[in-house]
Amino acid sequence: MKKISRVLSTVLLTMILVIGFSTTVFASSHSVTVHIAKRDTRTTPYTVTAFTELPGQTITITVDSGDTLQDVVDDALDQQTNTSGTTFSAGWVDAGTYEYLDSMTLAGQPYAGSYTIVNWGTNQHKYTGTAWVWNYSGGSDYPSDYMNQTTIGAHTDLYLYYETSEFIY
Repeated sequence: MKKISRVLSTVLLTMILVIGFSTTVFASSHSVTVHIAKRDTRTTPYTVTAFTELPGQTITITVDSGDTLQDVVDDALDQQTNTSGTTFSAGWVDAGTYEYLDSMTLAGQPYAGSYTIVNWGTNQHKYTGTAWVWNYSGGSDYPSDYMNQTTIGAHTDLYLYYETSEFIY
């Protein structure tokens, strides 16, 4: 009985190790290109200007599909800092259950979100400001999910815009 128990234990342990190693070895990693640009939505069509501090306006890194978008941004900026020798970093604001991208430093130059709200009378306000927004397509549709709560999945592109906008609500 002891011999059978030992053999079963050895087989079970071997299976656990094989599954553990194959999960690590065959993790789903792929290249993601992070595009960083400046956009002014107050004009039609949108004026898009890339930051001149980023050669080619893109950073390509290898990520795991389970990485959050926040991880992807931080890793891309770390890679750019190591490559260029100048500071590239992201400023995240902890809002309790989520974090949002509030600022970035690109080649030592800060780009922080800011806004003003003007009361135009009863129940009418005008918002003017800059904020960091993101999507996967480079268009003007923005997910409502926060970057620290969203994984990159199989996406191969991530667009970050330092966007100036103005609207009445």
